[in-house]
Parts: sequence; structure tokens; C-alpha cells
Amino acid sequence: MADEITAHMKESVDLPELKHKKKADQRRKPTTKKRECLGMGLRRHKTGLAHDISGMPTADSIQYEKLLKRLMSKIGSAKDLVCTKLEGDEEPEVVLLAYGSPYRSAKAAMKLLKKDGIRSALLKFEIIWPFPENIVKEISKKAVKLIVPEMNMGHIIREVERVAGHSHKIISVSSFGRLMTPETIVEASI
Repeated sequence: MADEITAHMKESVDLPELKHKKKADQRRKPTTKKRECLGMGLRRHKTGLAHDISGMPTADSIQYEKLLKRLMSKIGSAKDLVCTKLEGDEEPEVVLLAYGSPYRSAKAAMKLLKKDGIRSALLKFEIIWPFPENIVKEISKKAVKLIVPEMNMGHIIREVERVAGHSHKIISVSSFGRLMTPETIVEASI
């Protein structure tokens, strides 16, 4: 998941060498006998606007409601849509729960905590909805403190509090308009 700061970052990336390079003219021409889906050579209009079943933009509230209900049911039924990444100590005292640009600061903070002798782990939310309740419940059982760094007034912390309960010290760390420093997260963790 990205935010404005992540979108404007610049850094070097090492890309692996491609094993097989195909030229555009070497691709097989799709036929209409195959399942019709996006990318199969059939003309489909796709947009981020409210759209009807053909993908064309619409202002019809009934069509829009159908679209939203269809999308919500797809997401709600996709149990494997929950996507997180856990790193760090297996028995942490402190768990950092981060997404977007604060993830990078939280990762650096985890290294600083380790230098200070504090066992920590980092749970990265790669998507935030549906919220990974079971994963947060499990990781919160292992820690004394949960730290939630966010680039806002604290939206995810409410979900963490709801899921982890009041048996933990849950700390919100917010930053507005500038990147959060690892030291800010460490300070909240101690």
C-alpha cells in the first residue's frame, strides 16, 4: 500500500535479468473462443469512475449500487485477500504495526530497538481492508506494547484497539506533513 510520500520517493532497484524476452509481435493473437477477460484482446472500457456492467461510466444510482455491492461481496468473501508481512523477533516485547511510508521508519526503528536490547517485531499491513484481525490478535498475545505509527490522526489504531483489546499498552504515533523518523517511534516504544 502506498501513500503520497512513498509515491514520491526515489531509490535504486536491482531488477533480475529476464530469462525469456518476448517481443510484442511474438505474442499469440487471442481468440474470442477463450474466456473473455481483461487483457485477452477484447475491447473493454475500464475506469475508476462508477460504471455499469460493460465498464462504461454511468451516473445511474441503481447501476452504481449494484457495482458497489458486487465489489464489496468480492472483497468480503476473499479470505486470502488479507496480506501482511511479519519480521523481527519471534518473542517480541514491542510490536510495531505499520503501513505506507511509516513502514520504512518502523523497520529502521526495529533495528534501533534491537541495538538497545529490546525485542521487537514489525507487522506490515500491505492492505488495510479487510483488516487482518486474526493476525493482529495472534501477534498481540506475544507483546507488552503495540506501537502504531501513522501519517494521520490515527485511523488504524482504532482497529488495533478493537482487535487487541485493552490488555495491552497500545500507543499511537502520528506525523503530519513530513516523514516520521525512526527515533520518534523508538521514543514511543521505550
